Order: sequence, then C-alpha cells, then structure tokens
Amino acid sequence: MENIEDIDLQIWEYLDASCDASSMARIADLIVTNAQWQQRHTEIAAFHKRIAQHCEPDMPSMRFTKNVMDVIVHTDIAPATKTYINRNIVKGIAAFFILLIAGTTIYALSVTDYSNGISNPALPFNIKDLKLVAILNNRFLNILILINVLLGLVLLDSWLRKPRSNKA
Repeated sequence: MENIEDIDLQIWEYLDASCDASSMARIADLIVTNAQWQQRHTEIAAFHKRIAQHCEPDMPSMRFTKNVMDVIVHTDIAPATKTYINRNIVKGIAAFFILLIAGTTIYALSVTDYSNGISNPALPFNIKDLKLVAILNNRFLNILILINVLLGLVLLDSWLRKPRSNKA
C-alpha cells in the first residue's frame, strides 16, 4: 500500500500536468479504480479549485519597469578600471631585464683583456673583399621592398583607424 503523502504528491503532479504521459495515464487509471485514490483526488481537486478561485497571481504595477529604471538612474556606476595590468608587475619585469643587461655589461667589461694595446683596432676582414653585389641581388631587394610596403600599409591602416577628436 502506498503512503498518503506519495499519493498526494502524485495527484498534485497529475493536476498540475507536471508528469509524463505514462504517469498521467497510470494515475488516471488509479483514480478511477482505487477508492483511496479517488477520495484523495476529490479532496485535492476541490482544494486546488479553491486556490485557483481565491488567489490571483500578483501582477506588477504598470509603472514597474519605469520605477526600476528610476532607481537605477540614481545609483553610481562603477568607474572603468584604468588598466587591467598591475604596474608593479611591469616595473618588476623591467627592473629584472635592466639588471640583467647591466650585469652582463659589467661582467663583459670586467673579463675583457685590455693588455693588447691597439689604439685603432682594424676590422678582421677587408671590406673590399665583400661581394655586396651577390648579397644585394634582385630577390633580396624585392623582398626588402615588399616588407617596407607591408609595413607602410600597416602604418597607414593604424593611422586611418585612429579616432579623430573634433576640437573645432
């Protein structure tokens, strides 16, 4: 035998139509065939009907949206953050690299041998021996021009996308 609370719960689901079709058919069959289910159904259905007659759902006032907007207007909007990056972290990273470069420079100067005594050091190779014509061939110049044109277009695009302030 089922518990009365379980029967009531199933009948409420049946009346609210919140159960699936197979449960609806099973509960309808039990209401027709079982006296206990029939009695509970009539009591709950009568109570359900009284609730529906005496209780109307609360409707918001016609000015509800306007009232909400009026309240929102008077609240202070949080200002947008100036940056999303912590400046102390950026300064720390910059200090790390500056110290790294300074340390490397100091180390390089400290281990350099100054005893050579050459006052005017010469290049280790002769410039006239370089074949600049072989290096600056047609393909190299075309690639160099292409890169410069692309960089110019990027610069022009960024300049055209900048918002102009109308101070006139």
